[in-house]
Formats: sequence, C-alpha cells, structure tokens
Amino acid sequence: MATKPETNRRRATRPPAAGTPGTAGAAGSRAAAAPDRQESPIADQAAGAILGANPFLGIDPRELLGGAIGWMGKLATRPGRAGSEVISAGRELGRVAAGRSEMKPGPGDRRFTDPAWVENPLYRRLMQTYLVLTAAAHRLVDEAPLSPLDSQRAHMSVSLLADALAPTNALLSNPAALKRTFDTAGMSLLRGARNFVHDLRENGAMPATVDSRPFKVGGNIAVTSGAVVHRAEVF
Repeated sequence: MATKPETNRRRATRPPAAGTPGTAGAAGSRAAAAPDRQESPIADQAAGAILGANPFLGIDPRELLGGAIGWMGKLATRPGRAGSEVISAGRELGRVAAGRSEMKPGPGDRRFTDPAWVENPLYRRLMQTYLVLTAAAHRLVDEAPLSPLDSQRAHMSVSLLADALAPTNALLSNPAALKRTFDTAGMSLLRGARNFVHDLRENGAMPATVDSRPFKVGGNIAVTSGAVVHRAEVF
C-alpha cells in the first residue's frame, strides 16, 4: 500500500465572519437604532459569503406547533402541578400590579437595560409581567412528563414565542426606541423601515446580523475558488 500526496496552495482565503450582536436586537430597538445600510448587489454577495447558512433556516412552524400541542397534551396529564404553577404565576402578577414584585431580567438579558424599565412604573410592570409569564411557561414545560429531547424542543418553542412577544419588539413599548425616535426626529424609523425592506427582499425576511459595507468582493473577500490541498490515493 502506498500513498501519493498531491499538495497545492489555496489561491485565496476568506476572512473570518464578523461578530454578531447580542440579544438586544429586538425589532423595535432595531428599527430605531439600526445603521443606515446602502443596498448593493456586491455587498449582498459579500454578506452571503460571510454569513453562510442562515441559522433560522430549517425551523418548521408546523413542527413547532405540533411539539407545543404535544407538550400541552402531556401537561394535561398532571393537572395538579399545572394548576399550582398557574396559581403561583397569578400571585406574582398580583405583586407586579401592586408594585411589590422583585422580578427582574437575568444578567445576560440586554433588552431591558434602559433606565425606564426600572424607573417608570408602567414600563417596570410591563417588563415584570412579561418575565413572570415567560418563567411560568418554562416551568410548565419542566412539569410535563417529556423525554429530554422533547423537553428541549418544548423549551425552544416557548423561547421563540416569548422572544417574538417581548415588549421590546414594539415601538410604543420600547422606551429606548422611543427616545431614539425623538432624538433623530423620526429619521431612525425611516432608516429602520429601509433596513426592514432590504432584509425582506435580500435576506429571506430575516434580520441581517452583519454590516456588509466594510467587505468588498475581490478586496478583502475571496472571489476565486479554492484548490486541492491534499489528496491521498490508495493502491
């Protein structure tokens, strides 16, 4: 047995993907604070080369809905535990309404960093209500007799739904977005609308997570195809 190596060098390399923002990218704040991007076919090609596969592709809404129905069906077999969680959440919502709740976001949640979420009584109650309901939904998943894999799927479904319904996703319920709108005399909304249209047309209706403007095809992004770097043949 012998091997015959064949080695060539690649003619071009591609820079690593740029970093992506954290969890603060809610739709409302994004529309108010997103940078003004220029639409360019070359820039779009560059972004596609950097981003690669869209992380949201492959998520089937029907599969998520079916998993949620299955999870709730399993939960129905334990009505006592489900009822106690509902009662517990109701009590905490009562404390939220009375202004006595200590509920606050986790240390890694950057959506509620604006001071208004703490200092404004209305916004504070809105945030706490959202957090109470989200936490209760996840506890209900834990109470359902699910396999580890099904439990992970159920938690993912709850997280996706909770993220979509977050108050930071709407302009009127996002104090940071409102402040940005007033500071820019509404221009931030126009830029956000333009970015939304661009994402709708060019990015599969998903929010762009990388600013493609610094990258130019043929400049700092490769345009030539790679070559074989090693081939082993077995005789």
